[in-house]
Amino acid sequence: MKHHFLIVILLALPLQAAFELSGSNAFSNAMGRSGVTNQRLFAAFLLNPALSAGGSATNIGLSYSKPFNLVELSAANLILSTSFRNVGLGGAVYSFGNRQYQEVRISANVSHRLLQDRLLLGVNIHWYQLNFAHYGSTRAALGLDLGAYVRISRYVSTGFSLLNINQPALSGYREDLPVVTTWGIALQPGGGITAYLTVEKDRWYPVNLSFGVEAPVTRYLVFQSGYQTNPTLPSLGLRLRWNWISVFYAFQYHFQLGPTHAWGLAVSKKK
Repeated sequence: MKHHFLIVILLALPLQAAFELSGSNAFSNAMGRSGVTNQRLFAAFLLNPALSAGGSATNIGLSYSKPFNLVELSAANLILSTSFRNVGLGGAVYSFGNRQYQEVRISANVSHRLLQDRLLLGVNIHWYQLNFAHYGSTRAALGLDLGAYVRISRYVSTGFSLLNINQPALSGYREDLPVVTTWGIALQPGGGITAYLTVEKDRWYPVNLSFGVEAPVTRYLVFQSGYQTNPTLPSLGLRLRWNWISVFYAFQYHFQLGPTHAWGLAVSKKK
């Protein structure tokens, strides 16, 4: 009966389709889904494929989260990114669920810097796979994302992405994974503070607005906070950094389903 319980939980989520939680990790949860313009975040290429070209370091990160505090719904991520000259590269492996129901996504990214770093363009390719152990079945599909980032000035930047633009079909029906259109803006007023606003829309659900902010508390500690409107998800988090090692913690709260905790460890080597 346990596998039936898990499937009921998944179907009960007001926002849930397959891979709906694939963007959930310790690196981005604290600011909701507002990372479409977050050039500082090495994992942000999963929300906007263009952003890997804006990095100046090689990064490897591991993340573990418990959506709604249920061990049966645990999610793990391995994320890598680097850049050289005008090219950015990224890769990620995501696993969600358990032996009864499991989602696996393998991602590859490439992006390019243009116009003296004012314009970034990128693409992601994903392999999506669903495993149903009890029914002995597996479903798979390829997904394609496109993204762009524009630095308008020293203080303002904007980003745009189209996720699942090829309408992946896991069960033979187009848009099993819906096309998601995202636009965002980032403001840097000074003092190391950055504020983010993102508007997200797919075919199935109403518009989701995401707000995020990050601010340095000390040389080693960064505070992050965010809020999403659909579903309503307040969030906060901390990043502790020492030389080339960073430790992340993120907390989100769903008013019907409860809290989600995420922990992450990243190694970054600047070039």
